[in-house]
Amino acid sequence: MKIALVAESIDPRRGGLETSTSQIAESLVDRGCDVTVLCRQSHPQTGNVKVIGIALRGRTRRARLAHFLEDVRQAIAADSYQIVHAMLPVLGANIYQPRGGTIPGQIAGSIRRWKRLGWLRKTVFEPWNACRGLLGRQERKLVADPTVTCLAVSQMVAEEFARFYHRREAVRVVYNGVAMPEISPTQRAAWRKQRREELSAADNQTVFLTVAGNLALKGVGESIRALAVWRRSNGGQDSKLVVVGGRKPLRTQRLAERL
Repeated sequence: MKIALVAESIDPRRGGLETSTSQIAESLVDRGCDVTVLCRQSHPQTGNVKVIGIALRGRTRRARLAHFLEDVRQAIAADSYQIVHAMLPVLGANIYQPRGGTIPGQIAGSIRRWKRLGWLRKTVFEPWNACRGLLGRQERKLVADPTVTCLAVSQMVAEEFARFYHRREAVRVVYNGVAMPEISPTQRAAWRKQRREELSAADNQTVFLTVAGNLALKGVGESIRALAVWRRSNGGQDSKLVVVGGRKPLRTQRLAERL
């Protein structure tokens, strides 16, 4: 079976999405499929997965995105792929998997994160987001095609397809995830002991861990507020929340100190 995977990047150094896409491609090859990855940046070919980097062109972000979507569409039309699995709303795909949720769902999430100023985000800033506007128009066309299977990364995203597009048929939930290397129980216990000592955490102390590049997107602020409520109720006095990563750790630290 000849399969095309469409993604912005498959460089595992960029994070879990790229790692997962790379593992999907390699797993399909192991099952005897002929796999080609179409992405915005060219990466060295690994294993039996063919990688085609689409050259970026255009002077603005919106122009580069538009050219990329059209170039991918033409590359799909020029070959005889039986399955085109796209993580971006590319017309011509027959499997669509928005790894960050639907475009209307992303907009709604941005408005929620602005809280009381959400109306400002919606009425003033969002109309100027030309890239998201383009992706939204492409997504509406793609999801309107009943022959396209939509893969949601969570039940919440499945509900987004229903809410924003009235699409319930051919929507399947496939959770994001990456295959991890096998770790022996002995090594796991040693690492656990070392990390808990570094955190001054007792063996029976509850420790929560969250890892995120974008703290606001992953709800780290909400996690801190929830822990504060739990601690005030005396349910979680002996607990810790560990946050790894983030673009604005100082703001997060101040929130934790205030609460």
